[in-house]
Amino acid sequence: MEWNVYRYNFNENKIEVFNIFNHESFRKDVESLLKKKIDSKKVFSEELKKILMYYFWSKTEHEVVVKPWIDGLNINRKVNVYEQIINNWNHFLAYMWFYNRRELACNVTRKRPYIVNDILQVMNHFDKNSEVYIISSIDGKGIHIGKITGFARDSGDGIVLETDIEEESVTE
Repeated sequence: MEWNVYRYNFNENKIEVFNIFNHESFRKDVESLLKKKIDSKKVFSEELKKILMYYFWSKTEHEVVVKPWIDGLNINRKVNVYEQIINNWNHFLAYMWFYNRRELACNVTRKRPYIVNDILQVMNHFDKNSEVYIISSIDGKGIHIGKITGFARDSGDGIVLETDIEEESVTE
């Protein structure tokens, strides 16, 4: 897992990019949460926020000051790691929710592979504003999660899914 933020490294006296999952205790608590396989996204979200707050909210070692580059302006703002994540909460929650669901999804598809009509039927129940994700392995490397941006039948009996998966998706 990887989610980068800015924080102050007091050992090297510099502001650095920090992967929050490199914080061992935080990572262990998140892994415990993921093992619970919570079915409610709302409950999962609330539990995840509690863990984030415990480790990263209002802790001096996880705060930086943001200010304009222009000299003479006496404007600044203290920002902690928790706030950096909350600013992108919907993306972070989607990342964690589907990271949690990847193993469940893999098990379901192994038990009963979906056929084209099943997939199309499910896709037709979502309105155009729904976010639908795909979990995949690219070139056998890691787990990649991307939003389905379009779908259609191909010239044969299959379907084509268009996604926003990039090389820099979730990998292990």
